Amino acid sequence: SVMARDEKAFASLQQRIMRLNSEKGIAIESYGLAKAQAWWDLANAEYRMNDRSDYVRAVLAEVDRLLVLMETDQPMDLSRIEPKPTQPLRADLWQAVAELKAASAFACAEANTARLEVMLAGAGHDYDELGWRHAVPRVAMAERLLRQAKTDLGDAACQPKPELEPVAVVEPITEPSQVVAAVAESPIVIA
Repeated sequence: SVMARDEKAFASLQQRIMRLNSEKGIAIESYGLAKAQAWWDLANAEYRMNDRSDYVRAVLAEVDRLLVLMETDQPMDLSRIEPKPTQPLRADLWQAVAELKAASAFACAEANTARLEVMLAGAGHDYDELGWRHAVPRVAMAERLLRQAKTDLGDAACQPKPELEPVAVVEPITEPSQVVAAVAESPIVIA
């Protein structure tokens, strides 16, 4: 009965994620929805590996917190939040996350940045549980997500638009005497 309750909780959160996309129109590649899905995926993976610790519950609580923000049209929280803080791995990758969030083209890299954050947090949890060897796959995935996010920053849709040169404005001729003068000054070409 406990596992059935857990499965129901997972299904309920996944339904809420789906409704935010299908009914509320929040893009799957938005920071909030991508991060909620990534946390859900992490919790589900840990649960499937028989992790019945407080970590899975804390991660699911973070999914719920993000969903409530989106369901109530509140601004998305871009701060680094780890449901149960772990030993931070790869300070260079965490620094890269901060730089991605500060980039002017962040809108194009939101989803992969969110996934990168969750992957790094998951790697920290893996390290705390079983050491470096256990964390390596998630660290490798985080490195790939960083490369993808940096590529996303170069998306043409997020590049500044070139400034257009000003177009000369011709003043309209309103006085009949100006029309006569303008016609008299223009050369007449007879072929």
